[in-house]
Amino acid sequence: MVTEMIYQNLVRLKFLLKLLQHPTQRIHAWRWLQSLQHDYFIRQKQPWIAFDALAYLEKLDLNHKKVFEYGSGGSTLFWLRQGAYCVSVEHNSGWYQRIKMVTNNNPKLLYYLSEAEPFPSLSPTSPNPANPDDYISEEYYRFPLQYRNYVQRIDAFKAESFDVVSIDGRARPSCIKHSVSKVKVGGILMLDNADRSYYTEQTPPYLQNFNCLKFYGVVPSLVAMYQTNIYIRQY
Repeated sequence: MVTEMIYQNLVRLKFLLKLLQHPTQRIHAWRWLQSLQHDYFIRQKQPWIAFDALAYLEKLDLNHKKVFEYGSGGSTLFWLRQGAYCVSVEHNSGWYQRIKMVTNNNPKLLYYLSEAEPFPSLSPTSPNPANPDDYISEEYYRFPLQYRNYVQRIDAFKAESFDVVSIDGRARPSCIKHSVSKVKVGGILMLDNADRSYYTEQTPPYLQNFNCLKFYGVVPSLVAMYQTNIYIRQY
């Protein structure tokens, strides 16, 4: 255990030194160090996305805006802190109970638990996490589960209901397919970990009327850099 802790600290130190030398990401070094603390996302009310994407969101006026998010946590607290109304869907029952307790029945939050269901055994084709019509995540090959009910939660809302749709949960290509029509013109759809190719392999047709801003950089608590895409609906 002690040896593992020493190793982890050395890895973090090496990453910090690399970060301090990076021309655009070193500005996040102190905030990244803070993010290593226990329960950082809950205490700081911060989504788990690239710092540059977070800086973009923090400049927006979200007061009284309407947000739908796939995947709850620090992001839920962030939207509420910014004054937004939030609809959140979570697949993990334990995490759902934790966030439900933290949000304390906030009247601006509509919070759903939608757990995974078994994948249909009679599927005519081999499931593919890149396929928006399969409703699965990459973990399917270890846990053959489907997230159809989870994804379709947003279908209950009218077109252009939301100023922001945040996709940082399960079956993200499927979430994109179901979400694009729910974003208002001028609103945004945010896709975290967009550098995972299977998230965007089959989804470009659904995003044709969106402009994409790509934020690649350091992420809280991780010793790596990832990409968060923010798509702005044009028409």
